[in-house]
Amino acid sequence: MSNEIKEVKTKKYKGSILLKIALICFAIYLIFILISQQSEVNKKKEEYLALQNEIAFQEDVNKEIEYSIEKNAAGVDEYAEEYARSELDYVKQGEKVFVDIGGN
Repeated sequence: MSNEIKEVKTKKYKGSILLKIALICFAIYLIFILISQQSEVNKKKEEYLALQNEIAFQEDVNKEIEYSIEKNAAGVDEYAEEYARSELDYVKQGEKVFVDIGGN
């Protein structure tokens, strides 16, 4: 027996080139999908902020309308009373009415 050490070469598995191409294509596809999804998310965020601004504006308009209605509720009653007195010749109960019969 000889005391020589023999060098053993092992074959390294290099893999299929088709598999490498498929993995690279899959990675590119995933990157493309992620980028497109991120752009969609950004668009939806912008839409959301625009809708939030519209809601805030509409709430302000609604508050102004409610305030106007409350403020004018007494004015409407006064207007209706004045109209009933002048055009329809109505009077309040217990009120004395003086009619000028003297002319001009």
